[in-house]
Amino acid sequence: MSGLIFSVGARVCYAIVLGTAWFSASAMGGILDGQQLSLEVNYPTKTDVQFTYGPFTVGPNPQVVVTSTPPLVNFTATASDDSITITYPGSAQFAVTTFNGYVLTEVASTAPSFISAVVDPGSTFALDQSRVTFDDHNVYMNVSGLSAQAGQHFTVDFTPVPEPSVFWLLGFSAVGILVFMRGPRRVSTR
Repeated sequence: MSGLIFSVGARVCYAIVLGTAWFSASAMGGILDGQQLSLEVNYPTKTDVQFTYGPFTVGPNPQVVVTSTPPLVNFTATASDDSITITYPGSAQFAVTTFNGYVLTEVASTAPSFISAVVDPGSTFALDQSRVTFDDHNVYMNVSGLSAQAGQHFTVDFTPVPEPSVFWLLGFSAVGILVFMRGPRRVSTR
């Protein structure tokens, strides 16, 4: 009888570990929540800063963080905890050069490093994946030579590098699932 109780207790512990790992993995989406960012407009190279907006603090919900004014191409930048969207209220033509675009920087370098920066498939502007690059705390979006029509936008989604604790939780969860699937052993009394 005590073996059965231990087995049920062990299963409950494994279920708790599994739930914790699932919650931790799903909670990682908010890479930028609470972080200070800046958005630069750089031209004609990645390092030639023309305008800097920020720093601004990002919350969990989408919020307008930049509304540009002339002499720049008019655009609005909306940031959330895992993406940035650039929207053009009017038409625009971007000069052809080595780099003509936006650099999003996580100012304090305290957020987890980026492992991906992907153009969202719902984007209506002609920015493709080859024009988006990133390093640990910067995302570069190059619009050189492109043109925008009024209302077009692009969104870049971010994925953080998972923290080591998440890997430990996922590993323990896998062990828990294996033990749970195996079930209690029946002891023969013969």
